[in-house]
Amino acid sequence: MIKLPEDIELFKKLQEEDNTEFLNIIFFKYHDLLLTFAIFFLNKVDAEEIVSDIFFQLWQKRKQIHIKTTLKGYLLSTTRNKCINTLKKQHVLLERIAKLDYSTIAYIPISPDKSIEYEEIKKSIDFFIEKLPSKCKLIFKLSRENNLSYKEISNELDISINTVNTQMYRALKFLKEKIILDNIY
Repeated sequence: MIKLPEDIELFKKLQEEDNTEFLNIIFFKYHDLLLTFAIFFLNKVDAEEIVSDIFFQLWQKRKQIHIKTTLKGYLLSTTRNKCINTLKKQHVLLERIAKLDYSTIAYIPISPDKSIEYEEIKKSIDFFIEKLPSKCKLIFKLSRENNLSYKEISNELDISINTVNTQMYRALKFLKEKIILDNIY
């Protein structure tokens, strides 16, 4: 039986010898662990992309990387940070989608293929808006389509501002799960 070098030795050999064989050993040793860990945060497609990027960067930046703990700890920490950054980017995208004024889309000059893509996104958003519970859907539409403030919605429906806020939170959370986490576009 061949004894594999310890992680730090393995990584040092990767840095010194520029041999992809050492990267392959690290890859096969940690790929499944990192993928499982990343799936805890993200969907499988995004998780796979992140893990692939980690190994690519491990190879590309091998000379600049200084591991202070263990290779396993470094890889898990890098995976966690990349997942968190991806979630932040997705959250920003969700906020942009939530603030999207559908009436202005028609006036944005875009290429025909992008127009089809935007139309598909809009259809998907509309589809999931229709899946919201009736009160939640009404509040969401009053806010986004009629541009009413939470106070105006509260007055119009004779409900508290907290109820409006809660219903909007639920609507946006639902849309986030359906649109971003399910990768419909």
